[in-house]
Formats: sequence, structure tokens, C-alpha cells
Amino acid sequence: YTGELGYEVWCHPTDAVAVWDAIQEAGRPHGLTPLGLEALDILRIEAGLIFAGCEFDDQTDPFEAGIGFTVPLDRKADDFVGREALLRRKAHPHRVLVGLELAGNEPASHGDCVHVGRAQVGVVTSGTRSPLLRKNIALCRIAVEYAAIGTEVEVGKLDGHQKRIPATVVRFPFYDPEKTRPRA
Repeated sequence: YTGELGYEVWCHPTDAVAVWDAIQEAGRPHGLTPLGLEALDILRIEAGLIFAGCEFDDQTDPFEAGIGFTVPLDRKADDFVGREALLRRKAHPHRVLVGLELAGNEPASHGDCVHVGRAQVGVVTSGTRSPLLRKNIALCRIAVEYAAIGTEVEVGKLDGHQKRIPATVVRFPFYDPEKTRPRA
């Protein structure tokens, strides 16, 4: 869930400490370092991976969340509840998920409004300072008419009008867009 090559280790809880210690010992010569959830979130955002409650919820359709590929509209002949509505949303999306690159040193936060002029055109779903890229980046759900790469927007802080951070719509994933690292 980081966009990096990784492994999940499962064991019985009574063996967890011994397994942890063995992994740490074996990884020490290779620079293995335990990291916390904030580091995991930075990697997730850099990789453009979505998170429930941030990029999608029960009010977001799969196409707005960037996971439209999971909806079997083209390969499933069976009807299901909501199929017609999803076909309409796919054909005429209202909002899409994009990447933002922010100017300055202040990162965007989940829920920050995104503006063009006075009009709110989107909302930040996840934001972070990327130590790897040395810039502030964010994922944003934005009205389709403002989703083109290179579009200049502003991220609103405080009430959304008193403080604005210039930002630009950019390609995402921000890091390793071809996903070559996890396939290494």
C-alpha cells in the first residue's frame, strides 16, 4: 500500500516478537528501518493510491474516485442495481481525481477547498510534504472542466478565501507512475 516493493508477514501472535526481531536483524545490514503511519501515508500519496474516507466514501462514485476500472460495465451483461446511473456518470463525469503541486512550504490538508477565482471547483482529499520530491503535493477531486494538466488553481486555507496557496494540476502518481519499483 505504498507503491514500493514490499511484503506482508503473517504469523501467530505468540511468535510476533521473535519474527519482528529476526526481520530487524536480517534487515539491519540493508538499512531496514521501521516506519510509522505518517510515512506510510506520504508514500501512498506519492504513489497516487487512494484511501477510504479520503479519496472515496459512500457519496463518491467509482469514476470520481479514480477506480472506475473496478466497475464491470463493459464485460458484465448481468444487470445490477445502479448500473444505468453508473453508465451515465462514466459518460458524463462531474468530478475527477487529479494531482496538485503546491507552491510554498505549507502542505494541503484533507478537506481544503480548491478555487479558481472565487468559485470553489474542488476539494483536497489527501495532501503531504514529499521529502522525496521536495515539494508539497495533494490529491484533489475537482470539476472536470478544471482537471487538465497545467490548470492553475488555489488551495484555500482558513475559510478558503483569506489565505490561498497557488497550485497546479499535475500528472499523478507523482512518483514512479509506471509502477516499475513494485515490479522490480
